[in-house]
Amino acid sequence: MSVQIMFDRYEEKAALYCSSTDWCFGPVIHEAEGRTAVERAEAFLRWLGVDARTLDDSTLATRWSDWQAQEFVQVDRERLDALERDEVEGVLLDHEVPELAALRARTDLR
Repeated sequence: MSVQIMFDRYEEKAALYCSSTDWCFGPVIHEAEGRTAVERAEAFLRWLGVDARTLDDSTLATRWSDWQAQEFVQVDRERLDALERDEVEGVLLDHEVPELAALRARTDLR
């Protein structure tokens, strides 16, 4: 089946689980910097790029640590991509223009 995200009702904590075996694995993910635990779990899985169930505990722990070190760059990069799509589609809002300019000015996002 697939990797799913289990979370508490306020999305303050989340965990990964296998929907085939109903088995949780990996770190307990907490909300941080205004992002829910679910948002952070989804971002981690996007960044990971492989089925998390295929990694042993040690490798998954290392990848989690690596992801946390670059988490906010990833968030900004994904926001930049979304704003640029809106710009191409002609739906970029006026109040988003300064944010887009600031993100484009950052050299660590490309």
